[in-house]
Amino acid sequence: MLDKNGFKRKTYAELIDDMGIKSRELYGENTNISPRSPLGIIIRLFAYFLSVVWELSEQVYNAGSVSKADGVSLDRRVKNRGITRELASESMVLLTFTGMPGFVIPEQRQFSTETDIYFYLIEDVTLDETGNGAGQAVSVEKGAYTKVGENTITVQVEPLSGVTSVNNPGPAEGGRDVEKDEALRARYFKQVEGATTIPGMRSKLLELPGIQAVNIVENEKNVADADGRPPHSFETYVLGGNDQEIAETIFRNKAGGIQPYGAIEKTVLDDGGWPKKVGFTRAEVVNVSIKATLTTNSAFGSNGANQVRTLLVSYIGGEDADQTLYPGLSMGIDVVLWRLSHQIAKVPGVSDLQLTVSADGINYTASNIDILPLQVARTKAADIEVILIA
Repeated sequence: MLDKNGFKRKTYAELIDDMGIKSRELYGENTNISPRSPLGIIIRLFAYFLSVVWELSEQVYNAGSVSKADGVSLDRRVKNRGITRELASESMVLLTFTGMPGFVIPEQRQFSTETDIYFYLIEDVTLDETGNGAGQAVSVEKGAYTKVGENTITVQVEPLSGVTSVNNPGPAEGGRDVEKDEALRARYFKQVEGATTIPGMRSKLLELPGIQAVNIVENEKNVADADGRPPHSFETYVLGGNDQEIAETIFRNKAGGIQPYGAIEKTVLDDGGWPKKVGFTRAEVVNVSIKATLTTNSAFGSNGANQVRTLLVSYIGGEDADQTLYPGLSMGIDVVLWRLSHQIAKVPGVSDLQLTVSADGINYTASNIDILPLQVARTKAADIEVILIA
């Protein structure tokens, strides 16, 4: 039903109970509505199909809320704020070749790993006088699984007489899966609307592909501050993203007459074609490792440990075991133990827990980790050890 408290779906069991009560009101208290009676069977048939209608009604109701919508409904809701789901992307990699001097390897030629992950050249490669050459290649398919490691692309899918060997001296980069609902929802709630303001600029930067965290520090005084920022300037600390895209976004969204200062400086052209210098600084990542010792009971499922890791990664921010990236904590936010414990307590079957954390992966303590304004805490599933005590 729908009232001031929101929508509450009637379950299959509740529908059976309601129809049973109504049947006995109409036909008498002694009416047989057991599961094998004719009336009982009819009630359960109707209850099943009505439960489907109730589920559909609940989905329609939830589609209007970013916190409950999923799939296409969520895409449409976040688009109202100019946010779109990050799509799957290909990986790029540098391939090196040996073979006949002067031989030309045409673009679009395919090469693969032993596990059949295919890449194709996006440029012609001419082997030099020593028979060596290199060129950029892109994965045929999209997804995080295409980020293969170094020295894995060694198979000539379309063999060439002038090529002896192919290899990738470095790992493939850039491939990602379609952004999951949970990650899109978290990114949406981290963004704040505004224009030519600090919150507005931060919002626009967070919309860029690959941006995970942003913090902006202003110096409104007429003299340089203690960290060397010039008068009337701001310094933007950014985690992830492309340097030029970051500079362009800062320039298009900053207030006039305010200097964008930072360790990295890029040139941006204004509307008149004049070059402008835009500075920003890369954030320092504090890699958080966690050891969680859990006392569990029978309600703790076989996937409970993975649920713990996912909740911690989504809270702090970083890469989960399935390579989903979560934005997590904002820059400068401390890693607080009781907040981590609160996340773990959401998993059914956890009776008690003990937590220790580390910022170097070696020294673990039961104390909070302090994060400076130019730092951002991040973790990953592989750095979270879950120890179970039945």
